[in-house]
Parts: sequence; structure tokens; C-alpha cells
Amino acid sequence: MDFRTGLRERARGVGDGAGGTLVLAEGFDERVQRAARQIEADRMASVKLLGRSEPDPDLLDSIARLLVERKPDRVSSIDDAVELVRAPVWTAAGMVALGLADGAVAGATCPTGDVIRASLWLLGTARGIRTVSSSFYMVLPDEAARRLGTEVLTFTDAGVVPDPDPEQLAEIAVAAVEDRRLIVGDEPRVAFLSYSTKGSAAGPRVEKVAEATSRFKRLRPEVVADGELQVDAALIPSVQKRKARNSAVEGRANVLVFPDLD
Repeated sequence: MDFRTGLRERARGVGDGAGGTLVLAEGFDERVQRAARQIEADRMASVKLLGRSEPDPDLLDSIARLLVERKPDRVSSIDDAVELVRAPVWTAAGMVALGLADGAVAGATCPTGDVIRASLWLLGTARGIRTVSSSFYMVLPDEAARRLGTEVLTFTDAGVVPDPDPEQLAEIAVAAVEDRRLIVGDEPRVAFLSYSTKGSAAGPRVEKVAEATSRFKRLRPEVVADGELQVDAALIPSVQKRKARNSAVEGRANVLVFPDLD
């Protein structure tokens, strides 16, 4: 069973075979409407579409009160909060926060920053997580998967923190490792990427990646990890043997930690 088929099967196993409850914030978008129909036809989730009509006033009031409670320094009045949470991305986050949905999907038309801000203000981060980041799960074609020894590569962070410092970079990797174990289900092998492999070049940006690697190893000593590595040394064993003979990753990384969004 391939990765995406496995995800669908796991979704069907939630809620007595009917999936959980999923809010799609941008229900005005035809692509999102098609996705909703497909999700329900496959019994992966029960879908609530937002953005096609005015939300229920009682729901808006509940979300607004939660927002004022959580962020009194940013939103001081219920009236201001109600105006803010009318936006579908805010309504969606609020429904998850209130336990009215198991998850929300947004970002088809609105900026990433809006999605993150609504989620941060109404939901917050997971315990122990200080740096909000993203992970992309890149499903490889069959031939590439055979060559690299994995069907899925994690790219992190490729969407949120423009230029993370070493501490942030280590925290980004920790979050990616924990999520990969839940989502992909295999054992992460982490490569901190750079234009340098194990001192082949020098400079502040190389030092940043090397320090982040050291920090990560202290935080998660049980995880196979190495850095700084160029991407070929991270993914191709024959290159690793030439460039980084003693690399613990052995040219078989499945989590690639990028030094910045560039």
C-alpha cells in the first residue's frame, strides 16, 4: 500500500469508519468544493464548508469570546473580535478550538500568514513547541523511491521561518521528526542541508547549520542525524562515501532540514 492510499485508509478508520469532522475554510472556491465531495464520497471525513454564507451568530460570538480570552492584548472587545472571526479562516480555527471539528484546511486562496495567525491566536502551539514551522511530504515517483530507499521525503521548513537561527532550526527539525513518525510512520533520518559538507566550505551560514545539528542531537539523541551536508551527500550513499565517509545518515536521509526559505 502506497503512502497516499495508506493515509486515506487511516482516515476512514476514524469515527467508526466515517472519518472525523473536517472544516474547509474556502468553500467558495470550486476546487475546495470538489475536494469536499471527494472526501465525503470516500468516507474520509464529514466536511463542513465555510465561506459560502454568513456564519451562525452564536458560533461567531463563541469564537469571539474565546479569542478575547486568549489574546486580550491583541483584541480587547467582543465587537472587534466578531468582525475578525467572520473571516472563514478564523471561523475554521475557532471551530477546531471549540471542539466542533477535528481539523481544518485553509490556504487555497488566503495567505499562509493569515492561516498561521488564526491558528496561533485561537489554538496555539503543541506542548514544547516554540517555533511554528511547516513540513512538506514529497511523494516520489517509483523509480526515485527505489533509488533513494524511501517513498516520501520531508522538506522542512519550506514555508514559514525566513531565516531561522540555530535554536529555531533545531526546533524545526524536532517538530518535523515527531510529525513524520505520526504521518509517514517510519523512522526519521535527518540531514541538515548546507552548501558545505562537513567543513568543505566555511562561513557564518555553515556555522549556523553545524550548530543547529549539534543542538538537535542534544534534543533528540536517539534520532539518526547529521550536518552540515550538501543534498547529494544526504541522499546518495555513493556520494556520501566520498564526501562524508563517517556520516551517520549514510546517504539515506528522509528528512531534509533547509537552512532558510531560499
